Amino acid sequence: MRRTPQTARARNSSDTEVAVLKHQQLSSVAIASDGLSAVDVARHEREREKIFRFFRLNLEPREVEYHWQRLLLHQVRFPACQGRQVDLRTAAFDYFLNETDLLVEPLVMEREQLRQTELMAYFDHLTGLHNYAYFESEIKTEVARAKRYNTSLCLLLVDLDEFKLVNDTLGHRAGNAVLREVGHILQLRLRSSDLIARFGGDEFAALLHRTDPTDGQRVAGSLCRSIDEQLKAAADIELPYSLTASFGLSALPFQADDEVKLFELADKALYQAKRAGGNRVVYAS
Repeated sequence: MRRTPQTARARNSSDTEVAVLKHQQLSSVAIASDGLSAVDVARHEREREKIFRFFRLNLEPREVEYHWQRLLLHQVRFPACQGRQVDLRTAAFDYFLNETDLLVEPLVMEREQLRQTELMAYFDHLTGLHNYAYFESEIKTEVARAKRYNTSLCLLLVDLDEFKLVNDTLGHRAGNAVLREVGHILQLRLRSSDLIARFGGDEFAALLHRTDPTDGQRVAGSLCRSIDEQLKAAADIELPYSLTASFGLSALPFQADDEVKLFELADKALYQAKRAGGNRVVYAS
């Protein structure tokens, strides 16, 4: 994928940002590090980091350095008109695509389009809630923030009781309608600042900010009642039986001091709620 200098200049003059590389002009650097000042070395490392980050190449440090040196050589040897050296962006595209097998089918898209695509990757398309991947990444940040500011938070795990019966007797379309309704209930009953996610299947989770165990149990109890009541009243769902949910609750810093322990305790509490017959909230002991 070679570009003529005219094409490269036209691209540089455009306001469009390319997701693979930022619009900033990456200047070339000397291949040999001998004699470089500390400023030059730092710039050299920053440019190398930009290239491999924007191409999303997951390589070992020794592989990064190997390909970086080869890329700089490729830039020097890259044919250019009027004695002008091709910029590092253009050389990088050509090197990774034509000189290595690191890029098979590269995709260039507008930055905003990429941002929207990445955002969608963190959402559950059925319920509109965040998914497990997003929740798992964010809970670490929220736990660290709570510890730093000495605030409490509660983790609530939710599992529908006998949900498999819905799919088996009424079909997956009805099951999907139930899951959408439960997602709606969680969004309606919880605060916008709370982190809510569908873990997959009929499992949900909520991280309640600035919430102590007493308030956490109150919120969970309200949700437990709401799910039973609102599923019965839902216009597009006809269930011949009650569908309830079980809740496991844990709190920081009262029981756990990190996200791993928080999950472990809430999961055990949820298991206890299910074994006790469901349709209840169990606070981890």
